[in-house]
Amino acid sequence: MQRRNPRLGRLPRLDSCLPGSSPLQPSFAEAPAPSPPACDPRRPWGIPVPEDRARAVRQSPGLRRKRGLARHSAAMLLYGSPASPRGPRPSDQGLPARVPGCLLAPPQTPRRRGRRRRSQAGGAEKGRLRCRMLEGWILTILVSVGVGSLLFMVALVILLRNNIHATMFWNEIVLEKITNFVMDQSKEQRILNSVSYNAVKGDPESVLDCIDNYCSQKEWAMNVGDEKGVILDKVVEEADPTIALEFGTYVGYSAIRIARLLKPNARLLTIEFNPEFASIAREIIEIAGLSEKITIIEGHSQDIIPQLREKYQVDKVDFVFLDHWKERYCPDTILLEECGYLKKGSILLADNIVYPGAPDFVKYIRSHKSFDCTNYPSHLEYMKVEDAMEKAVYMG
Repeated sequence: MQRRNPRLGRLPRLDSCLPGSSPLQPSFAEAPAPSPPACDPRRPWGIPVPEDRARAVRQSPGLRRKRGLARHSAAMLLYGSPASPRGPRPSDQGLPARVPGCLLAPPQTPRRRGRRRRSQAGGAEKGRLRCRMLEGWILTILVSVGVGSLLFMVALVILLRNNIHATMFWNEIVLEKITNFVMDQSKEQRILNSVSYNAVKGDPESVLDCIDNYCSQKEWAMNVGDEKGVILDKVVEEADPTIALEFGTYVGYSAIRIARLLKPNARLLTIEFNPEFASIAREIIEIAGLSEKITIIEGHSQDIIPQLREKYQVDKVDFVFLDHWKERYCPDTILLEECGYLKKGSILLADNIVYPGAPDFVKYIRSHKSFDCTNYPSHLEYMKVEDAMEKAVYMG
């Protein structure tokens, strides 16, 4: 019984192509006579098709359009597949995979190879498109980051120029912390290094100029500064103290400024609660050559004020300079008055009355009948920010 394919029509049996074979038991042994029938050279899998049938196939437009499917169907009918009920292929039974003029395995058709090439070309084009899109996204992100950074820097500069709180935050928190981390030393230690390298030893004016130059050009620091220092000099000369008291030594700038104007038998007691600041101030004061006139007391002001008479032989103070924590201005003034250290004519001078401000202190001395107050408008140290100093003369 011959196999039939609805697309190719009647096809001859495989054994008809093999010489010396029977319909039931094909023989693949080659025989010298007669030669196998010719196969259509346009059928690469070697299915022998009569010339008229082959001509019909070639000339049929419908079959030509579906030639790939017809070839595949014919090969499946003749040889089967691993899952076909027809059983294994001849090559699976140890038979030769080829016979003269025939191919047992249908190769890929040119049409399918063309599809594969087109699909590969389309995939490459999609890959190039994705790369271009990725490059565009990366460029957009980089441009956005650059423009955003530029706008942020402009906004930061404007903010620092017009907002004192932002400026102080930048100087005291951001810039100082970064510099301390990079240089592995504190700002106060850097000020000491600058004084050690540049100041003339034994010359207070040289030390003051060195600190002013460093703090105005390199790093801001909370000294009284050169502008308000002139006011401080004027008040100290007016008071002409024998015993002067300072709250807040820091690096010793204001202590040097006061001590250099004292008469020979006068002395200055300065209170500093930070041991690191006190140590640096001692070295800078020693470079200025004023160690004999200045005594640095470490501790909190509320603990030291009651002990001044017993430990430091202080009966009355002629001049008091307040430049420590602004919240302590008023309590320490009241404590000095209660302990009896103020006398008629004693002068108190307070720094930073406007910024950061000491409203409780200003309210107390201006409302108290025992004080005669004078305000000295000025600017914050090494800045163009409005500030002031307040002088209060104790009237008894």
